[in-house]
Amino acid sequence: MNLSNPLLWELSLNENNLEELDLSGLPSLIQAWLFGNNLRALNISGLNNLNILEISDNCFDFTTLPEVMTDMYMYAYGNQKNVVAALEGDKVDLSACGAEEYTWFDGSPVYDEEAGGMVWLSASQRH
Repeated sequence: MNLSNPLLWELSLNENNLEELDLSGLPSLIQAWLFGNNLRALNISGLNNLNILEISDNCFDFTTLPEVMTDMYMYAYGNQKNVVAALEGDKVDLSACGAEEYTWFDGSPVYDEEAGGMVWLSASQRH
C-alpha cells in the first residue's frame, strides 16, 4: 500500500493484516502506529519529522526492520511474529534472518551494581 498526503501528521493502521506499506508520500508524518499487522516491508524514507514509530507484532526480521532515525522519540518493534530458524546440531542458525551475531538469554534480567547494569540470571541462579 502506498499512501500520499502532504498534510497527514498521525497515522493509525493497527491490526489491518497489512504486509507492505510505503509511507514516503507522507512528509509531515510525526506518529505512525502500525502494530498487529503482518508487515514485512515498510518504507519510511524521507520522513524527517517522524518521532514515533510503533511496529510491534509484525513480521520483520533482522534484515527488514526499518532503520532507526537518530532523533526519534519512540521506536517500538518488539514481539515480532516467529521467524524460521535452522537447527544445526546443538546450534540455531539465524543467518537467513540477517543475524550475524545473536545472544540467547534464559531467565530474567536483574540489576547488578558490580556490573553496573542489567545481567541475566537463569532460574537456578535467582535467590
